[in-house]
Amino acid sequence: QIMAGGWASLGLLDELVRAVEDDFDWILPSAVQDECIPLILGGGDVMASAETGSGKTAAFALPIVHLCYEIKTQRNLPKQKKTPDKSNDGPPSRFEMSTIDRDAAIAIDPASNGCRVQSRDAKKWSGCRATTGVHGTGKYYFECHVLDDGIVRVGWCGADAGLELGSDAAGYGYGGTGKKVNAGKYDDYPSKKDKTSFGKGDVIGCSLELTGNNTGDLGAVAFHKNGEDLGTAFPIRSKAKITDVSFFPAICVKNAECKLNFGSEPFKFAPPKDYVPLESVEPDFKVLNPLQNLSASKDKKGPLAIVIEPTRDLAEQTYRCFADLGQHVPKPGVNAALLVGGVKSTKTVSELQNNEVDVLVGTPPIIASYMKKKTISPTRCQFFVLDEADELISTDSVDHINLVYSRLVASSAENSAFHRLQVCFFSATLHSKEVRSLSEKLCHRPLWVDLRGQNDSIIPDTVHHCVVRVDPSQHEQAKHLFSSDAVHRGGKLNASVDWKQLDKGEASSEKIKQLKPFILIDLIEKFEMEQVLVFCRTNLDCDLLEKFLKSVGGGGITDKFTCRVLAGMRSMQERQKSLKDFKEGEARVLICTDVAARGIDIRELPFVVNMTMPDKRETYVHRIGRVGRAERMGLAISLVGASKEKVWFCRKGQKPPCKDTQLFDKGGNCIWYDEPMLFREVENLLKTNKVSVTNLVYPDLNLPSEVQAMVEGKAYGDYAGGDTVDAEMAKKMKQLESKVKAVGVTEFALQSDFWKLRDKFRMRPPAAT
Repeated sequence: QIMAGGWASLGLLDELVRAVEDDFDWILPSAVQDECIPLILGGGDVMASAETGSGKTAAFALPIVHLCYEIKTQRNLPKQKKTPDKSNDGPPSRFEMSTIDRDAAIAIDPASNGCRVQSRDAKKWSGCRATTGVHGTGKYYFECHVLDDGIVRVGWCGADAGLELGSDAAGYGYGGTGKKVNAGKYDDYPSKKDKTSFGKGDVIGCSLELTGNNTGDLGAVAFHKNGEDLGTAFPIRSKAKITDVSFFPAICVKNAECKLNFGSEPFKFAPPKDYVPLESVEPDFKVLNPLQNLSASKDKKGPLAIVIEPTRDLAEQTYRCFADLGQHVPKPGVNAALLVGGVKSTKTVSELQNNEVDVLVGTPPIIASYMKKKTISPTRCQFFVLDEADELISTDSVDHINLVYSRLVASSAENSAFHRLQVCFFSATLHSKEVRSLSEKLCHRPLWVDLRGQNDSIIPDTVHHCVVRVDPSQHEQAKHLFSSDAVHRGGKLNASVDWKQLDKGEASSEKIKQLKPFILIDLIEKFEMEQVLVFCRTNLDCDLLEKFLKSVGGGGITDKFTCRVLAGMRSMQERQKSLKDFKEGEARVLICTDVAARGIDIRELPFVVNMTMPDKRETYVHRIGRVGRAERMGLAISLVGASKEKVWFCRKGQKPPCKDTQLFDKGGNCIWYDEPMLFREVENLLKTNKVSVTNLVYPDLNLPSEVQAMVEGKAYGDYAGGDTVDAEMAKKMKQLESKVKAVGVTEFALQSDFWKLRDKFRMRPPAAT
């Protein structure tokens, strides 16, 4: 699906249009580019989902480069009057709830001096933190008066804690259901026997003791209900050294209203002995909420856009896209920078400090870390992009994302409409509960571009699918000894297999492991694969396959199976070189894991092989999406064991090989992997998409005539063509023919009616007198 008007009709800079057409050879925009580019240029938040290989990166990179250039050159923006700096570097004189550091559903009554808070969202928690906190040493107290029948949670939290109080380690809350919560763990309070709930009319006292230590025993949090001491709720401890221990009053409500009293008026109940009302705290022990400082800053520094990617490799790929596009706009240009782990950041940090970065691309923990250090200033940022958002959620990056977002929102909250934070949210799916939940927090009335719908597992029709059933009875076909992952050798890689010690299932498992690499070699030769992407399940599997291919390839210039590895345990520099070598033809085989290969774009890649089936069919779609991109033909081959295979599934903190090869549910580090069942799920998915699977029988691997013709004609990796594809396209066009004609008739009728009505109601000049 492409736009009839082409690139020129999308509203992009002429220089960018020429770049994509002439230098990048992108003839026409894809469907996701056609939909998203005008929406992003229009200034709205956008949520987009499209199939793999559809050009999602350019869909946000092009408009953001365009907008960054306009902002830098002040094109089409009115001049704004400078206002004097009203910021105050000293600690504030009073405590109140922050209008900046709050969720969108929170409302704060200005007539209450910032102390009366409510949210009328009955479905989700909404939180807010105070403008001021305490640090150092001392004992502090405030009260919370519940005003209606909703649910209130109140307590203390750190400056970087999430606004859903108690959802992370830096938040300590006590809720109306009689539960205390910290780090997402809910416990009865004060005890299971004496659990104490509260509601409308109750007054909850919140006390905090700080020891002044920065490691070990930091202090304690306790609560009081209507003057009754409920005892210590949380001792605050830390093994790691903390530079500055500071805490802020915080509330979290669901369809509720409450009023905070920090001591500006008499308490309903007397504070515990030696505890000081927050309003009476000495200035030296007060600390300003960092977000209040950001909002008051007059200097606009930092990047104009921040783009978050789930992996280092994908971040670098996206950075390259921005860097290439940024070079094609006129001076002063648009400068991109990369900030990820495993790579020296000295140059990027220097550029950030000198305000030379317009677009910053990075991974969540690194971006969040540098933002906490104030190396990244959010005061100039106008665009926040989350790419592969579903993967970001699955890698537990939500806390980092929320931290970055809260800084950006605080910076733009009091600026003009020209400085509203625009959020672009790209995901493989828009329909999962987790994705919806995150988007509700980050996006403001987003415009949806859903090119996948509820079925997020659409298979491209440019990919052919084959399966080789790996039968352990054919083990004698293996011509060379392959050293498997040591699951059946007590975790000892250099040990020999003691077949007598293995039961029938274990013996079959080991034979499947040893047979698969030889089938891969035969496939490479049978299909004359000049380039193939091979997916393995673990980093260890990648290492073993690399060693095997080097041993049978012969090495040197004449190596038949030159290979590189793209896996998480390799250094960033090595992964970059591996991908570069593969793209430039220096290697025939690229061995990779799912995480490392997520989102990588390799033009004209013809073949992909699954050494082990993934445990989710959605992952299969991502894998085979590496081929069949941009209307080119691709072939996906899966090696599927005829029986279950015992594989590594290590406990936290361990990695294969391990000594304990017992099953995971018995305390070990292995599971039985049911490949036949997993492939049946993929087969069902393919059938749903009306895609057939070709069975290849080992060792003959005889190809169907259609596939054989494509192999001999080097058609895989080339543009889709031939009678079969043309026939399918002709069938689709025939199905759409009548509908297209109907649309044309309707459009002509509407335009005719428009002109008739305009003529009918057109104002006539008054008659001459």
